[in-house]
Amino acid sequence: MDLGGLPGDSLPFFLLGPAVLSLLLLCARPGPPHLRRIAIRSASLVGILLAVGMAFQARDGSAWRGFLLARAPCLIAGVAIGCAWLLVAVRASVETRVERPALVGVAASALALTATTQWLVPLELFAVVLVVAFAASSSGRPRSPYASLAAGVGTAMVVAALASTWLDTDAWQVPTSLSDWQMWVALGGAGLLGGCIPWSGPWADGARPGSEASPLLVGAAFLFLLRIAPGEQVWVGAVVVVIGAAGFLLATRGRPTIGFSAPWPLVTGFAIALTVPSATSVAAVAAISAATVLLLAPSAR
Repeated sequence: MDLGGLPGDSLPFFLLGPAVLSLLLLCARPGPPHLRRIAIRSASLVGILLAVGMAFQARDGSAWRGFLLARAPCLIAGVAIGCAWLLVAVRASVETRVERPALVGVAASALALTATTQWLVPLELFAVVLVVAFAASSSGRPRSPYASLAAGVGTAMVVAALASTWLDTDAWQVPTSLSDWQMWVALGGAGLLGGCIPWSGPWADGARPGSEASPLLVGAAFLFLLRIAPGEQVWVGAVVVVIGAAGFLLATRGRPTIGFSAPWPLVTGFAIALTVPSATSVAAVAAISAATVLLLAPSAR
């Protein structure tokens, strides 16, 4: 689906639109619960439309003030943002507080900017904002420290690996290739950020309030994997498949739990991306969508 691509002057709406929606949601905070619910669902609808536009209207070469909209990163970011707003809309039926949806909007803009920036320091800054917004939105949950710790450590690993390239190249652009140790540190950080370990990162507390931002962390993990571009790593992909299968088997023993079953889309998608790098965007979309379905299932019940 390609409707001609985004003109340059429309890019700020897709990149900063979710953050603007957050400000509008905070304005509705003093209102009664039914008006807050309407505001949350209206913002979610607009956020989904912005995400769809970013995912399907981006074309290579569209740029705005140092932000470049390439097809694959924008598709991943758009799907992740759309899924996050979908979870926000579903959660509005049982929770009308606007603080968590507002933080999701901030995290969504941070993800969009992370996917499109071409400069190293802004990329790292936006990644930190994304994780901080996720940590704030998940605060108050019984296992929120595990969520914040895993996401924070994973982001720190990716940031350290990318920042170390400056020492070698003295260039501030996002690197297009990494050395062996940098690549493995960044790859491990991306997996930890996306929640490859059960009961950690975005899956630390299942589908309870605060999980709305989980698709954004999964999207960020694949975006970093796309940036790293390690090439074909068949044996690494095979190891990841074994890890994913073991986690899924653990989840199916006894009473299945979201905390154990939700990571398998991520590790499966990572395995596909490492084995067939050209399929990274497809694997990312499938993993984000599958994780969102798993998070929606408890809400539906």
